[in-house]
Amino acid sequence: MTYRRPARRGRSNRSSGTARVVCSMLYALITLPLWTGSAQGQENAPPRVQLVRATPFVADQTTITYVLYDADDDVDGQLRYALYFYPDERLSSVGDIRVFATKIADQQDALLEVGERDLLESQGPEDAQTYVWDDTPLALRNRGFAPATKVLPGRYYLYLTASDGINAPVFAVSDFYIQVARGDAPTLLEAVGWSAIKRHTR
Repeated sequence: MTYRRPARRGRSNRSSGTARVVCSMLYALITLPLWTGSAQGQENAPPRVQLVRATPFVADQTTITYVLYDADDDVDGQLRYALYFYPDERLSSVGDIRVFATKIADQQDALLEVGERDLLESQGPEDAQTYVWDDTPLALRNRGFAPATKVLPGRYYLYLTASDGINAPVFAVSDFYIQVARGDAPTLLEAVGWSAIKRHTR
């Protein structure tokens, strides 16, 4: 007669239990960054952008009133924003705006020594700021800023974009337009258009 040793169930159960604990710990370590990132995304609110109004385009200038507020910018300091113009209001993403619209100004106006410190952030969600769009200095033109003095006659809508580096970029489009009219003939720069300048500055 052959004798068979009975299985030691206690040891097997302990091994299974240990394996389950190890797997649970590994799962927690793997998913922790995902949960942490999700929580951070919920805590950091996206910027608020709004285009309020613009004065009539007279003597090659207009004053644009806007709201640009990021409650979390004092923490990360990563807010990037820009003001654009385009012949219609149908651009539907920040990517399209950056490609097809013409930049009036961006955060470099506030950050660089050559900037005029005119396009600034709001201090609160209802704090309206103003930007005077006129004959932009050459140092800023070299950085892609379009001067109002070189805009072809026509009707233009405004776009304001903002990205805090955490949330998806946001934008606002004006529900009004700027009518540019002048009697003088367009310059060579106007006739060529801003596409060449945009390609050069990218």
